[in-house]
Amino acid sequence: MSKTSYNGVVRFVCDDGFYLSGVDEARCTINGNWSDSLPECISMVKCPALVPSQRSNIIYASERGVLINTFNSYAIGTLAEVGCDDGFSVDGENLLTCLENGSWDMSMPDCIPQESILSTTEFYSLAAGSSSKVPSIIKINRRTDIRFWKQLRDYLFYGCKPVDQTKKSHFCQDGEEFSHDLGDLTFFDLPDSNEYQNMDSKLLERLEKTTKPDNNLKVYNLLKYILYGTIGSISNSQRLSKEAEDSYRFVICLFIDIIMMDREVSFDEEILLDINSRENTNSKVKSLLKNVVQPIYETHVRMQEEERQRDIINQRNALKRIIALAEEKRTPTYSCRLNSLPDPPIDSKIIAIENSALTLQTADLRIEKLRKRTETVSIGVRMIYECNTGFTMKGPGYVECSKEGQWSYLDSFCEGVLCEQPPFPPGMVIADSSKDSQYYYDDEIEYNCLEGYAMQGHPIIKCSVDGKWSPVMARCTKISCGKPKVTNSAKIIAGSSYQFGEHLKILCEDRRTIEITCQASGTWSVFEDC
Repeated sequence: MSKTSYNGVVRFVCDDGFYLSGVDEARCTINGNWSDSLPECISMVKCPALVPSQRSNIIYASERGVLINTFNSYAIGTLAEVGCDDGFSVDGENLLTCLENGSWDMSMPDCIPQESILSTTEFYSLAAGSSSKVPSIIKINRRTDIRFWKQLRDYLFYGCKPVDQTKKSHFCQDGEEFSHDLGDLTFFDLPDSNEYQNMDSKLLERLEKTTKPDNNLKVYNLLKYILYGTIGSISNSQRLSKEAEDSYRFVICLFIDIIMMDREVSFDEEILLDINSRENTNSKVKSLLKNVVQPIYETHVRMQEEERQRDIINQRNALKRIIALAEEKRTPTYSCRLNSLPDPPIDSKIIAIENSALTLQTADLRIEKLRKRTETVSIGVRMIYECNTGFTMKGPGYVECSKEGQWSYLDSFCEGVLCEQPPFPPGMVIADSSKDSQYYYDDEIEYNCLEGYAMQGHPIIKCSVDGKWSPVMARCTKISCGKPKVTNSAKIIAGSSYQFGEHLKILCEDRRTIEITCQASGTWSVFEDC
């Protein structure tokens, strides 16, 4: 039961091997609380506490969630997740289950050292001796330029004709390159078919072929290069379907969201990385994405610097004109130019001009339109910003025309936590009620098992304040049909497993041969007496 309205009643029973501790019935009160404390199902059989190996740690969880306290023994169905200290990885399965016989289903795994980041000397020695056509060692910039990645993500996700025009990327320009526009993915969801499972691994396979990116890469041919390894023309017979291209584009945008949360500003700017290291799939995809967009980023930085220099020259010229005008008048009056407005905070928009005689419509308050205007505004005029939905303004939320005729320093930003892509454990799918294109802090996701599998543990995870998901303390195991009921003289002549999807061939007493299959309901397919 997921929801119960006022005065609703819920009754509790325990599985075999457990006894109920507490009330067996509770009622939903007018305050939205249950009338009694919820009971517990106490296992009659216990598993002894695991002994952690060196550099490992263990988290225990029941169907109610993570257990805060530690015990000498644990109930049937308790899950134990084994983790390792920084610099070490789990060697083998890290999720253990307490079985009905009072033992854990697997032995404790070991923690082994990671070797992922190479020194400069190792980099050049490997690069010189390598005969592979595709380099396995890449150099990436570890600092995250949030503004660049935000504009790249908006271009790839919304295209240049977004449903919401405020989402239009600065990379969208007038020109032939952008005539074949990408579609808006606002209402796109990854298809449920098997073809679109493990998209992160499929994307990694394509990115591993781009370790030496083309220096002629542009924003408009980046997707083509990632998917097909070239910026040249692609025949229709070689192209993926539009659904497949959009699916890859959707997953790339999810990883860009994760990259924007990796604000590693305290690290050196560049590191050398072996993509064949023990890093997990997500880390490899992020690193390879940073690597493949490097030519685009370098062009972006160069153009930004050129624009900054032009702005400096323009500001100097504007200041000279102001000074010249001031010299002509005994009582100088300074003002601020609209075309020199600073960029608004990321994920925000201008909503008003305060203390100004200018009357502008909402559509005219966009930064690109204001910068095309030639008017000036007087001292004390404020440009008011508002964060987009899901973000909170930190700071005053405005810039003001100062008495020196300059806009004040923008000391504000929009804070919002976007969660990383949720995990997809084997045999599990996200429940329909939990599916979404993006997840934010405090969101919860519930998992269901595929047909023929049964859930063990607590199938709900929650996004924490750092954008990470809580551990998946559950697993899906194949349903067993048990040994089929046949006469003593009948023999099983083929097959040995009684689990879902498995087949048995039985030789009957009258020499007939029948074949039966274990079904998702936990029963064998119908067969005649044998």
